[in-house]
Amino acid sequence: VKKAVLPEFSLGKTTLSHVPVGFFEGAIGQQKMSVMGGALLKRFNMVIDRKNSCIYLKANSKFGLSLTP
Repeated sequence: VKKAVLPEFSLGKTTLSHVPVGFFEGAIGQQKMSVMGGALLKRFNMVIDRKNSCIYLKANSKFGLSLTP
């Protein structure tokens, strides 16, 4: 797994800066998986709606914390 920091990442109307990510090498479209980890996800309360195949995210009290040390 390679690691990088995205300068910006937008999710709906929300844009985050300096987001740490992990990814596997390979041609675009050939990668099996990329990872957005706890550093990003802990900033949201998450509801998984399996019936409708949706994930709902709402910013929580940790949203304003820095993503990188």
